Order: sequence, then C-alpha cells, then structure tokens
Amino acid sequence: GEGAMPEDAAEEVVVGRITQTVVKWPACCALLWFTVAFIWSMLGIVVIGSESTTFFRALGAPEFRPLSDNVIQRGQALEELQVEAYRVGVEDDEEDEDPDRKEKERSFVLDGTTIVYEDLVGSNLLTKASINKVVAVEKAFMSVDWKDRCLLVYTSNKNITRKKRGKCASPITILNTLYRDDDKHKELCEDGWCSLPAEFVPFVCGVSTDWGTPPCVSNAYDWRDGKLADRSEWPDLIRKNLCKKSSFDARSILDADAWECDEDEDEDAPVKSAFLRSSYRTGWPIQGFKNTENRSAQTAQLSPVIFGQPEDRYGARRRRALGEVIDPISATASEASQYVGEA
Repeated sequence: GEGAMPEDAAEEVVVGRITQTVVKWPACCALLWFTVAFIWSMLGIVVIGSESTTFFRALGAPEFRPLSDNVIQRGQALEELQVEAYRVGVEDDEEDEDPDRKEKERSFVLDGTTIVYEDLVGSNLLTKASINKVVAVEKAFMSVDWKDRCLLVYTSNKNITRKKRGKCASPITILNTLYRDDDKHKELCEDGWCSLPAEFVPFVCGVSTDWGTPPCVSNAYDWRDGKLADRSEWPDLIRKNLCKKSSFDARSILDADAWECDEDEDEDAPVKSAFLRSSYRTGWPIQGFKNTENRSAQTAQLSPVIFGQPEDRYGARRRRALGEVIDPISATASEASQYVGEA
C-alpha cells in the first residue's frame, strides 16, 4: 500500500534481553532500582547523622581497638614526641641517633597515669578520712608489678653496684608530703638520688634547709617508707613543702584555689583542696631491649593484645586491682564510661 517500506529496505529488529525484561516486567525493574537507591541514600544519612568517626561504627558494628589499653594508648603520639627529641638532654635528630646505642633500662617515660580525686560532698580532700582513701587507691596501683614497670632514676655514686643504681622515681602525689621519713631522704640523697645536684648537697641540705624539705628531697623517695604525719602538722608541711618550695608540684597536686595555700591566713589554719591529683610514670626501654627504638614492640611486651590472655595483661590486672578499691569508696565506678561530676 501507499507509504509501505520497500521489502529490500526492511531489516529485522533484534530486541535485547534487558529491553525484553523491562518491557515484560516494568514494575519489578522499577522496584529493584528504587530499593538500591533507597538503601544507599539511607546509608549516607546514617553516616552523616551519626557522631561516630567511622562508617562501620555508625552502623553499630563493634571495633577492634587494641590501643585502648591504658598502657599503650597514645603510643603513636608519644613516639612522635620521643623521636622529636623531647627527652631530657637529647638534641639530635632521629636520623643522627645510633640504632644500636645502649640506654639505661627504663630511664625514659613510657607512659603516665594520672589519678584524680574530687570531693563531691564538701570542698576539702585534705582530711584524715579522705587521705586514707587516697592511700588505699595508690597502694593498689603500686601493688601490680610496680617495681618492674616504674620509671627509674639512677645514681652517679660509683660505690654502688651497677645493678642497684636504678630506683623507682618518686611519683607526684600529696602522700610524699604527708608521709614523712626525713632520714630516708638524707640517706638516698647522700647515695646520689637527690633532687638537688650532688655538688650542692653538702652546702645546703642539713645546713640552710632541713632534710625532707625541697630541694633536699630524694627523687627516689617512696612514700610507703614513711609514716603519716599527725593531722595537726599537715598545714605547715603542705605550706612549707608544696606552696613555698615546690610550686610546680603544688599546681600538679592541688586545685587552683589551693595553689597559694592561703598564705595570708593563720599558718595553723587548714589548707583546703577540693581536688587532688597523683601521677605515676612507667619507663622504657624495658628489659630485653637496649634502647628506645621500637616503642610498639616494647608496649606489646608489657601489654600483649593479640597474643596471650587479655586478663593477664599488665593494664588489665592493674585495672582489676584498682577496681577492687575504688568501687566501694567512689561515686564513679572504676570502669564507668561517664564521670560523676558535682552533685
């Protein structure tokens, strides 16, 4: 008929499988594409709306985080500080350090633990009852391999055998001030463990400054060797040993309102502090390592995460020991995820 395509110009049209499917089941195909698009859009909303830092955590999936252990956390940041020569007396770049150098065992800080106390009822932790609780907590902390983990300080006294030249460095704690053994300070200072340079000790300590009063104090003094001073002596000891002689420790231990120790008031008036802080430091290189080159290997030795039983880790055992003491006396449980603030 008129307008018909010539037979020699006609070509066979081949319809593809996708086209056949779309034509045959249009609703099914549309639903499939809609479902895919909806899922991807919802995933985007979950990630954007979540406060989590990773995709899988936003979905609620658990993360494997071995560095959450309190012994090896902040490892990468601390390692960067170490290699950037933030160690005392080190000025060379990492490239200039001999990888085979020998360093004294645990003579550098590997990790620090700060214990914070707050009086939620009153405004003063410097009471006999509160200090007894501080003693219980810090004894528990030191009960777990402390002698084998602590930062070591060394004497230059050549008459002391090499194996005995290193002692645990004194922690920063109010207990150093309240637990007294001035003769022990004298003994340790004369043997070379003194905050004051050895050449000045004979001219200052026991002459113009009493033993046990800064700077005539030992950097290896263990408060557990002392005896708790009578409560009536505390104001004078705190003013004399912290506020007037050691302002850095005062700022590390006492709260901001107590730094000056109310020096305008009567010297017999009690010093008050609503907060107290204590700091304990572990050291490296640990036994079996000659220097501070490989931080990850040494922290793994102290607190293996992948190999060994988790409950046998140093950090885990220390947390258990602390929990047994902290939980009965603290408003905030030792394993709490949130801090109990002021009531």
